Amino acid sequence: MRESRQPQNILRQEKLGGIAGIILGVLGLILIFLLGREHPIEIDGGKTPPPNSYAEPIATQIVDARTLQNTLDNITARQEAEERARLEAERQAEEARRREEEAARRAEEERQRKAEEAERRAEAARQAAAAQAVREQAAREAAREAAEKAAQDAAAKQTAKERSDQEVKAAKEQADKEAREAAAAKTKADKEARAAAEKAAAEKRAAEQAEKKAAAEKVVKAKEAAEKRAAEKAKAEKEAAAKVAKEKAAAEKAAKAKAEKEAAAKEAKEKAAAEK
Repeated sequence: MRESRQPQNILRQEKLGGIAGIILGVLGLILIFLLGREHPIEIDGGKTPPPNSYAEPIATQIVDARTLQNTLDNITARQEAEERARLEAERQAEEARRREEEAARRAEEERQRKAEEAERRAEAARQAAAAQAVREQAAREAAREAAEKAAQDAAAKQTAKERSDQEVKAAKEQADKEAREAAAAKTKADKEARAAAEKAAAEKRAAEQAEKKAAAEKVVKAKEAAEKRAAEKAKAEKEAAAKVAKEKAAAEKAAKAKAEKEAAAKEAKEKAAAEK
């Protein structure tokens, strides 16, 4: 922010320096005219006109000097008013920038909050899937142990003569069936856990993309507003500079015309005095 204000301070100092130079130049011209009136060059052999012959031109010069001074005072007052207006515009622009930064900060905090919430949901889904996997593993172990116990009980209860291939086959088929059911249950649980994790991840990505898109749109709008304010400010400064230059040229032209008029009048009076 300080770096952005340095060129503006330099430009303001240059404008004030230009105004001071104009004032000093005009005052110098006035002083030269007054000194020229008070100490005229002798061209009639050392004879000078009576003192009263210069009273009216000197009074006219004093009035003209006051008029020029009032004009310069008006120009200075106008420049000061324009400077105050420019400073007020800069202050309003700074307040707008702070409001935009605050809005961006709140948007970033909201995005982080949503991302953390999505992460917590994903973590809860992962923990639930892990707990489900533990329960399924325990169920498979229990089924296997039950099958083994059933097989052992069947083997213990039957003697070698009473044991038949059909009973052994039935016990084996039952054990295989229970194992297949346990495997199917595990596959289903794994699929559900993966689906829950993928859904949580998709929700997290969607939330992040939405927040990034909103932040990008806000940055673009802020940039466009800043460029518009900069263009308006540059236009105002250009118009003010053109106005000052026009007023300066008018003042210089008026001073030059008056000087020429006074010189012609002086020359005519001196010529008339010489002819007498």
